[in-house]
Amino acid sequence: MNIFETPPCYNEADSYVYAAIKPVSRIESVNPDKSLHRVLAEDITALKSIPPFNRALKDGYAVNAKDTAGISADNPKIFEIIDYLYAGGVSKKYVSENECVSITTGAIIPGGADAVVEIEKTGIENGRLCIYESIGYGDNIESEGQEIKKGRILLKQGIFLNPSRIGLLASQGISKVRVYEKPKVSIISNGEELSGIDDILKDGQIYDINSYTVASIIEENGCLPLKFGIVGDNPSQIRYVIEEALKVSDFVFISGGSSKGDKDFLTEILQKLGRIPSFKIKQANGKSGIFVLSEGKPILGTPGFPSSCLINAYVLLVPALRKMAQIPCIYNMNYTAKLSEKIDVSSNVTGRFLPVKIEGDRAFPLANDDKGLVNIAKADGYVILDDETATIEEGAAVCVNLF
Repeated sequence: MNIFETPPCYNEADSYVYAAIKPVSRIESVNPDKSLHRVLAEDITALKSIPPFNRALKDGYAVNAKDTAGISADNPKIFEIIDYLYAGGVSKKYVSENECVSITTGAIIPGGADAVVEIEKTGIENGRLCIYESIGYGDNIESEGQEIKKGRILLKQGIFLNPSRIGLLASQGISKVRVYEKPKVSIISNGEELSGIDDILKDGQIYDINSYTVASIIEENGCLPLKFGIVGDNPSQIRYVIEEALKVSDFVFISGGSSKGDKDFLTEILQKLGRIPSFKIKQANGKSGIFVLSEGKPILGTPGFPSSCLINAYVLLVPALRKMAQIPCIYNMNYTAKLSEKIDVSSNVTGRFLPVKIEGDRAFPLANDDKGLVNIAKADGYVILDDETATIEEGAAVCVNLF
């Protein structure tokens, strides 16, 4: 039986691809400053308490709170200033009865003191401190370990590292952190008409756009792109490059050669490489995507038209990339907006993507066709119009997949 005999539509294809993907479990150690948008491969336990000592929360004077009992604006009290303490310094003085230490925010509380009087509630008279308001035990002090207790689990395995979480790593003096390796994704561009962007175009040639757009999507979604360049319409060469790519990567992405032209050999090649159930994706206008697993490694082929390739990458590749990279699904971004105009969906189109511009709560459709890369570049996202929808009325709520 031909493994491509029962092609799914796009509403099904993304689920097929996603289900076939396995997360990459390889682990590496990186510096925290290289860990942004990586996925943690271990639990992080607090090595130190934060703060590591009792510290002042306000600029003022460290005192023993009981010495301020009964103080008011009408009944102020004089204290001797025995030391001046700044953040990063340590006082060797001990605060005794009716004594104080001048202290700045963040400085360690000196011995004998258990509260800080705010500077606004004091005055200086003849070189001595005059306090105008009583305070309680622990006022304006952050206790040792109040924010983080040593031994507490700070970050759990599988968490997505953002700037604030990297700050937690730094707070513990962690210089190396174990993260999952970025999955390697090979990119192959198929077509005799393609040329590298550094080359001079010959008659009938166009620049290879897809390897750049797809590489950007791969990087944006936590994976590492490996460009295998342009391969011509030669079946032996195409198969050789695919097999080489499979040796060094976790996923192979191919643009071009997936249709039914005389020189579109990809379907036949992938049928021979695919060893377990795979499929060919139904699309409009005779173009189609292809997906197979070859010895457990996924291969996705898409049309060569840049706009078709780009949309295929967003719909089918992005969920696969995030699953491989173990990026939490919550990182996917959708937005619900109201359609600015009525959209008619032709009944013979099995799948259509509608680029839209978002303004407030409205989604404004942009003209769309197979070559509409400019419109896609202007768009904030796209709406997938499913097979069963004939029309979408103006004002209807639509789910916009954000680029």
